[in-house]
This record gives sequence, structure tokens and C-alpha cells, in this order.
Amino acid sequence: MRKFKRNFYMIYIALCTFMFDMTVYAKKSSAYKSCEDIFGKITDKTSTIYFLQQIYNVFKYGVPLLCIVLSIMEFIKAVASQDKDALMKASKRTLIRIVLTLVLFVIPTLIGFILPLLGFADTCGIG
Repeated sequence: MRKFKRNFYMIYIALCTFMFDMTVYAKKSSAYKSCEDIFGKITDKTSTIYFLQQIYNVFKYGVPLLCIVLSIMEFIKAVASQDKDALMKASKRTLIRIVLTLVLFVIPTLIGFILPLLGFADTCGIG
């Protein structure tokens, strides 16, 4: 069971990395001069890049808020049950949630550092 949990958290981190990293990288080529040619202007409300920026903003503020709300709810249940084991489980799960939330914000930064080294030079203004 313990191995299953560890594998689950590893898969969860990997999925969060690819699902929540809304940074768009465009490889420069002769056919396209900039990201505006591909995705449109970030100030244009009908463009794809504006939509991606809005999704990124929801995740940027929603994930920490969700972490806080779920942790508070779990602690309320643990305190109401007056069980020390439940309180320890709640604190352990809260710590895991906080670590995963921090990982969620560190991985896009690492990706933003590594991918330009591989030739992807533009984030198209999302961030």
C-alpha cells in the first residue's frame, strides 16, 4: 500500500507538471516571426494566448486556495473526531499538499530555465 501511495504521488506530480504548466514555448523559424503570428496578441480577448493566460491565472490562485481549504476541512474533521491518529494523518496530508503545491510552482520555473537552453526561446508573454 505504501508503494502505491508513493507511485500515486509521483504520477500526481508528473500530471500537475504537464497539465498546469501553461507557459507556451514557440520555436523560432523562418515561417513565423513571433508568437503573435501563431497565438495572437495577449491583450486581444479573442486570441488563444489570452485564453491560456486566463487558465494559468486560475491555476496560479486556485491551487493554493484549494490546498488551504482542503487542509482546513481535514483538520476540522480530525479535531471533531478527537482522534490523535486522525490529527497526525491530517497534518501529514497537509504537509504533502503544501509540498506538491510548491512543486507545482517550482517546476514551471525549472522548465522556463531548461527549455531555452534547448532552443525554445520565447514564452509568448504568459507568466
